[in-house]
Amino acid sequence: MKAVTQQGFTFPEVLAALAIVGLAIGLIGSFAGARIDAGKIHVKWTESRYIASLAARAHRNGLLTGDVATAADLQTALPHLSVPARLGDGQTYRVALDGADPRILIDGETEAVRVPFPASELRIPLWRARRLRQIRQGTE
Repeated sequence: MKAVTQQGFTFPEVLAALAIVGLAIGLIGSFAGARIDAGKIHVKWTESRYIASLAARAHRNGLLTGDVATAADLQTALPHLSVPARLGDGQTYRVALDGADPRILIDGETEAVRVPFPASELRIPLWRARRLRQIRQGTE
């Protein structure tokens, strides 16, 4: 009498393998989606900071006046530079000039992107940099 040998996989084994492969693909997809979202947010913030630095430069030179400026105002103030009319994802923005602190308001959101600190101010404590800016503004 011959012993019966199994050839191939049984149905439960195939289902278990498919379930594990599906879970692995879902896990990889969730990590990839989070990285893609983080990349998009980083690009948006980098672009906003660049525009804010352009606005700070134009404001320092006295080329921007008023409390709020648009992309067209910024382009008029800095004609030698290419100022984007919209952010990379198509969102509109405005430049709010609060004293010497220009901020970018994106689509009316409450959070604003500020200009990064100059490198010289990063080497000293934050409270000291703030005090030096106040002294500098008082003398101007």
